[in-house]
Amino acid sequence: QEMYRLIVFYFLILLVLNFLVETVWSLVSRQVTALEAPQFNISGNTTNLVYVQMVTCFGLYYSPLLPLITTVILILTFYIQQLSLKINFTDSK
Repeated sequence: QEMYRLIVFYFLILLVLNFLVETVWSLVSRQVTALEAPQFNISGNTTNLVYVQMVTCFGLYYSPLLPLITTVILILTFYIQQLSLKINFTDSK
């Protein structure tokens, strides 16, 4: 059950970070010119994907539904990150 909790909390934290923190930061940086606009962190997002995959691999034999839940969460993560990227981030230079 701990593996299920790890995956679900990862997804909830991802939602909070994308929709609250990054959106607020983006809105504030548009209003205040002294702040730098947020940029997409490829290495951090890749590390998060590897974390989810490792939790799934470790819990595969103990939690039979974990790969299915992880697949759904990774698909949702892709679309959430894509939406956040379009709304909150600037183009790279």
